[in-house]
Amino acid sequence: MMALDNQIKNALKARARLAEAAAGDSAEMRRRVHERIKEESGMRRWSMRKIVVAAAAICVFGSMTAIAAGRIASVSSHSTHEEEITQYSQLAAMEEQVGVKTGAPQAFSNGFAFANAMPVYSQAEDEEGNAVMSGQGISLTYKKDGMADMNVFTEQAGMYEGNPADGAQQTFEYNGITLGYNEVHYRFVPGDYELPEGEKKLVEQGDIVISYGSDQVEDRISKSIVWEQGDKVYNLMSFDSSMEAQEFYEMACEMIDGQQ
Repeated sequence: MMALDNQIKNALKARARLAEAAAGDSAEMRRRVHERIKEESGMRRWSMRKIVVAAAAICVFGSMTAIAAGRIASVSSHSTHEEEITQYSQLAAMEEQVGVKTGAPQAFSNGFAFANAMPVYSQAEDEEGNAVMSGQGISLTYKKDGMADMNVFTEQAGMYEGNPADGAQQTFEYNGITLGYNEVHYRFVPGDYELPEGEKKLVEQGDIVISYGSDQVEDRISKSIVWEQGDKVYNLMSFDSSMEAQEFYEMACEMIDGQQ
């Protein structure tokens, strides 16, 4: 289950592009989300890979989401455009400040080029709202004409237990590192969203992942590849992308080589 936390956590991060929610709004959202989690027992059956992907997904679609796994009831992630950089030459200074080396290139060999990056601040809480763990990471965006944006997230591995690639739909091996690839159907919903009976069954079957915290209902398909290297967790993620697993793997290999 903690391996799933890794995936949703990483996933909740690829999109931390929105302004940080006001403290009062965040507290109210957490309260409503926790109520939903207690009511929707199916959410507790999430597998590790879904939680890591869900975490990154929230960063892409909002400042917060919620998950249910083990003692962690919710994970909030936020960033601010005030800390955003748009020049690749500024990335090294950000990495030093955050304490995370991304290994991210200025451009990948397939044409995706650096667009921006910003620090991401995350905190996990239990059902009582008590902080369980916190950490910092870096979220990067790469762009290519005619293609969906590629989001890259890197953070310290200390926030997780187990390998984030555990339970992946497809795995790869490169230089002794196991990488896990997943395609996940996400439904982003408001904090007070009532899950219909038919939807509950889809959640229980693992056919869809519900992420609370959006201002409207939105369905997206995420494709991502995640791995742990040294004391860091890395995740490449894109929504509604036309790319295949092999292409994600090849981009990940370039980042792994960037750590050498």
